[in-house]
Amino acid sequence: MTFIKVKEDEMDPTRSETGAFLRAASNDDVLRFRASTDAIDRHRSIVRQEGIDIGIRHAASSAGLMDFPEAFLDMVRPGISVYGHYPSAEAWRTRPLDLKPVLSLKSGVVFVKTLAPGDALSYHRAFVADRKTRIATLPLGYSDGYPHTLANKADVLIRGLRFPVVALVTANHVLVNLGDDSSVEIGDEAVLIGRQGGELLDAQLLADQAGTSVYKLLIGMNGSLPREIPAAPPPRSESLTRSISNIASR
Repeated sequence: MTFIKVKEDEMDPTRSETGAFLRAASNDDVLRFRASTDAIDRHRSIVRQEGIDIGIRHAASSAGLMDFPEAFLDMVRPGISVYGHYPSAEAWRTRPLDLKPVLSLKSGVVFVKTLAPGDALSYHRAFVADRKTRIATLPLGYSDGYPHTLANKADVLIRGLRFPVVALVTANHVLVNLGDDSSVEIGDEAVLIGRQGGELLDAQLLADQAGTSVYKLLIGMNGSLPREIPAAPPPRSESLTRSISNIASR
């Protein structure tokens, strides 16, 4: 961390100091993170002797917000947690704040076919039916941001039921094994991230299955995907403030 001393007669009169911030290289290194936040206070004292007020201090990202109450300083700057997701798999498991995801990834069934035993799907016969099997096709793929590594690992929700993704996730298609379920039809909603009925496909779980981080999973969603913004739910600010206060009082 470096502060540059500027002589008063060399300062641009149109410029003012509005704040000092810290971006931690790793929130997992507790001692180093705390040493860095302490440094902000030490340098503030130094520059104050020169008549300079560094303004608002902030150091806590989403991870800092959950793990380091001493880093709250004058304000916090949550990022991924604003969207209802946790900054790490560990935070997702322990849930120090009660976050609710605001994003769902949905598609629709555009084709359903029945395979006979021995019939194959996708490139290199990636899936071969060992019995009579119904397969649903969804019109999205890795070009839309759905990781190709989720093939044969992830599930999709259709009619409130979980069905596995099979074969290969191609650029524009996901294939879903319906087994012998006869209820799924063309036009049915398919949820790849989010909730349907009593089932939930969490983005963190999918990120783990894909071998990536929830940050990369969400950022990787193609900007051309149609977006639907539902009506805003009732504010939860009171309960969120209470949760943050509980962390700060540890």
